[in-house]
Amino acid sequence: MAKKVRKNKKNRKPNVFVQDTSITVTETKQIDSIKSEQPSLKISQRNPTVTNEFSYGELIKMGYITSSIFVILIILTFILG
Repeated sequence: MAKKVRKNKKNRKPNVFVQDTSITVTETKQIDSIKSEQPSLKISQRNPTVTNEFSYGELIKMGYITSSIFVILIILTFILG
């Protein structure tokens, strides 16, 4: 038969999910009034225009980079393949 073990109150962990009932209604009203007194952050009404257009020079640079990577991949394919 298994031996029954009694747990002491010192060995038990406290229940962290127990709600604290010591807060009264007036305290919650005070907390709500403090929250309402804090200034809220205003969202700026600026509307910046965002463009996804590339200039001609940027397109040329991207073309050079893309073609050089493509050539390097072709050379590596023939060397390693």
